[in-house]
Amino acid sequence: MMIENFKRAWNDAGLRNMGYRHYETAYPNLPKQEGCDACGIFVLNWLENWRSRNALQSVFTHDMVQDARIRFAVDILFSEHNILDEGKRIVKDL
Repeated sequence: MMIENFKRAWNDAGLRNMGYRHYETAYPNLPKQEGCDACGIFVLNWLENWRSRNALQSVFTHDMVQDARIRFAVDILFSEHNILDEGKRIVKDL
């Protein structure tokens, strides 16, 4: 449905014909989450590791979710864009 709506919107906008009817729809073989609370972790890992022709199913598995949560939390906390030094100080002093 989304693909057909995209094609319709493209044509309705009067943009150049890209010959979308000749394209195939491909669904990449991605790691599958288990349960309902790891979708954000899977998306972040997919975005972080995606490369053309990279087999993502071997890069990240559900067993790595807990470590990824910690890694992302540390990366966000200690990011140069995080200007709240109080949180950084608390963690460093533990």
